[in-house]
Amino acid sequence: MSEESRMSGQSPETSTRERLEITEADLSPAARTVAPPPPAPGFGGDGAEEPWTEATRLMCVAAYLDGKFAQEILDEIVNEEHRAVHVPTGVDIATVARHCLAAGLQKVVRDLLLSADLVLAIVLFLVKGSASWLVYGYLLAAAIVLWDIASSTFIVIRRLSPQRFSAQDAPAPSGTWQTRRIEQLARDQRGNLTVYSGFSPFSGAGIDVGGWSFLIDLRKGREDALGERPTPRQPTPRELYNAVEGALTALGMPNLEIRDRLFVSGSDVREDQRLLPNPMGPPLAWADAGVVEHYLTSPTRQIRHYRCIEIVDWRGELVVSLFLRFAVRNGRLFCELNKLVLVPLKEELHRLNHMGGRRVQFGDVLGMVGRALITTPGLSLQAPRVVLGPLRRHSERSSSARQVENDPFFDFGARTTALDRVRSTRYRRYFQRLDKEMYDKVLERTVLDVLVETLDAHGVDTAEIAERRTTIINNGIMMGREGAINAGNMAVGERAGIHINLPRPGGSAGKGAEGQ
Repeated sequence: MSEESRMSGQSPETSTRERLEITEADLSPAARTVAPPPPAPGFGGDGAEEPWTEATRLMCVAAYLDGKFAQEILDEIVNEEHRAVHVPTGVDIATVARHCLAAGLQKVVRDLLLSADLVLAIVLFLVKGSASWLVYGYLLAAAIVLWDIASSTFIVIRRLSPQRFSAQDAPAPSGTWQTRRIEQLARDQRGNLTVYSGFSPFSGAGIDVGGWSFLIDLRKGREDALGERPTPRQPTPRELYNAVEGALTALGMPNLEIRDRLFVSGSDVREDQRLLPNPMGPPLAWADAGVVEHYLTSPTRQIRHYRCIEIVDWRGELVVSLFLRFAVRNGRLFCELNKLVLVPLKEELHRLNHMGGRRVQFGDVLGMVGRALITTPGLSLQAPRVVLGPLRRHSERSSSARQVENDPFFDFGARTTALDRVRSTRYRRYFQRLDKEMYDKVLERTVLDVLVETLDAHGVDTAEIAERRTTIINNGIMMGREGAINAGNMAVGERAGIHINLPRPGGSAGKGAEGQ
């Protein structure tokens, strides 16, 4: 790398990349949504259109019953000004963000009231010299906390139960900027450009459960009846992608989506105006169709194209993703498939939902009163930070802007957010595990079969790939005895098979496979 490239923060490949002319029109919000895809198919396994997913609803429930979750969504997603934002498939970020804003506003009102009560109680105690004012202040603070708990519980029961939840009924943002930001998040959620942070470009897609890659010599022709090997026709990556997409579409899976996506590290986008037109703003979520086509045929070290194959089931609590890549170079075809899975949300979020859809009982009221009495002291002491909240956020924004401006290697990639952290590492239902296995095997087998058929039609010798196909199919990713996800080869060799260990009858959910 030259000294000039090092000082400017450019890699040799990036610094010599051809630039596109950027105009003011290109920087407008409309320019970022020039080619959005049609709406995603229904999330249910039965193929019916559903206006919401269970993952979305549970996150909305958590916004009211878990103040920390709501604040993390606001800090990491809604108020993010410089980094890309990744939203897991199966989650309606606009609906979750609207409920987090409403829940956050309620918590601000609560903390302001608690701060005023705390100051008033201390002043009266010092002036009057009687500790009874502290007791009165505590009781008033407990009433404020009880109001917050009861109000949140009422919202969960009356508006967020499975029978009554509607994405269209989400609270409207209170400000113009918030409205524009949520609209932008909704547009960018299905973007074709993923700017990632860290090592794995697919980290936001869930748990990596394996994959495969191999090389095929496209110059070796298929042997004919006379024992000769005519020169084969070399397929293009686009032909292979189209063949795979046609075969997968013919399967008739209503919850299947196939789309092109570009992946680039957040440390490599600063000098590419096609991806980051404004160096003080976040990267684009939508890349122009010509840019996608360019990297489909001519990938670079920094930017790679993948055909993303996704199936969303169990109302967003099961997402199977396959990332497929074909690259042709010097008469050879490189094939790569990465498999990831998003499993249900953590059990804590499901437990938050235990009151949804039923009447409030006397025991529930006693529980809310007891919770208010216990949590009031801590909440009252923490409440004054709300007064300094705007100053703290202003300071953080200023610090972040200075870092973006001064650090030539600033990472613009999407960070791990609360949306990712609330995902579990194990299944909640036995059939979720089986459905994942079914989708995984059907999609993988279809890809391999189409690859062999397409190469065979072009006259390429497919004997080696056919043998590899058998080996891949008989090597798998199996589930642990109690639902945990474990990636590994269960069978090796040409004649090896898959041995399935079924869980013990009556077994409960076991310990998750953290770090898999």
